[in-house]
Amino acid sequence: MATVGPRQPLNGRIHLEDDNADWPLHVAEVDAAIMQAPGSDAAQIQQIGSTSVAGLMAKPVIDVVLVVADSADQRLYL
Repeated sequence: MATVGPRQPLNGRIHLEDDNADWPLHVAEVDAAIMQAPGSDAAQIQQIGSTSVAGLMAKPVIDVVLVVADSADQRLYL
C-alpha cells in the first residue's frame, strides 16, 4: 500500500465535503504521475471511493486502484 502525503490516523470525526469539481483534475494529476514514473507498467488507473461519484459528499481523499497485467508479478507495480 502506498500513500501520498503523511498518514493521518482515523481516530476522530470523519470530515465530508460537498462534491468538488476539482477532484477529477486531481485524479488526472495522480494518473499522470503514476503513468510517467520510471518503470511504471500500469495498464490502467481507476478512481474509486466516494470522490468518484459526482454529486456525492465525500472525504476529500482521492483513492485509486492500479491495474496491471498480472497482479502476481509484483515488479509491475512495486
